[in-house]
Amino acid sequence: EHCGERRRSGDCLPPTATVWVEGHPTPMPVSAVAAGQKILCYDNLGQCPKFAEVSDARLLSGEAPWVVVSLDDGTTLELTANHPMQVQRPPAGASPDS
Repeated sequence: EHCGERRRSGDCLPPTATVWVEGHPTPMPVSAVAAGQKILCYDNLGQCPKFAEVSDARLLSGEAPWVVVSLDDGTTLELTANHPMQVQRPPAGASPDS
């Protein structure tokens, strides 16, 4: 359930997190995802969402710093503190609501 310092690669989400899996009509718990399936991710190079193949999926144990990110619409995301996040800022001089 936790991602410890032993984690070599990939990102850590709690087993109760849900992800969009290619071919499934609704999100699935990340704990049910297996290597070879494709999950919806954000492609930084293409600047758009795309399905990417899962190379390894496993439940790890150990201590890790967890954070909760709260979005403006009330959605919350629980992930490890070192999980990469795409951040977009409004252009210089623009108000955050525009």
